[in-house]
Amino acid sequence: MTDDDVAAVVIDNGSYKIKAGFAGDDCHRSVFSTVVGRPSRPAYQVSDGDHKEFYVGDEAQHRRSALNLNYPIEHGIITNWDDMEKIWQHCFKDELRVDPADHPIIMTEPPLNPKMQKEKTVQVMFEKLNACAFFLALSSKLALYASGRGSGITVDVGDGVSYAMTIYEGHCIMPATRRLDFGGRDLTLNLQKLLHEKGYDFVNYCK
Repeated sequence: MTDDDVAAVVIDNGSYKIKAGFAGDDCHRSVFSTVVGRPSRPAYQVSDGDHKEFYVGDEAQHRRSALNLNYPIEHGIITNWDDMEKIWQHCFKDELRVDPADHPIIMTEPPLNPKMQKEKTVQVMFEKLNACAFFLALSSKLALYASGRGSGITVDVGDGVSYAMTIYEGHCIMPATRRLDFGGRDLTLNLQKLLHEKGYDFVNYCK
């Protein structure tokens, strides 16, 4: 197999969900929660006998009643790099079942993220996951390309970030970009607060 035959792995690195697949496919291969859970009580009490120090993605969601959940991305910014690395390892090993050393990787990020975040992401990919090639792309630009257009305005409302970006002939017009660190998670928390005032209660926003 030549280098031209190796499909790039594409990861949409969302605050709440990871979508992953291969370039050229019609749709993603895997969608799972961007979460790491650790037992909130001794491991032997975590229901199904599959005792681990931590659970990733949907495994964590299925056992959330017995776990402390951590979402390592807040408002588009990675706040826990150890847990983020665990999620990426899970993505490659358990979801896509590929070695990062064998496939180029394209990962999305929202616009106007700090430079330090970009540098740390690249560092983890090459030094911890041994990626053979890596490119960090703006999610809005990839979304526009997927529609077959090179110019347009993209609007994205995610779990932690909302933004609008103007793209002209493949170039992002950064002065016209607007980002708001507010998204679906904030709406959910506000709804939870309103329901709590009406007498309904929840342990956390994902329940």
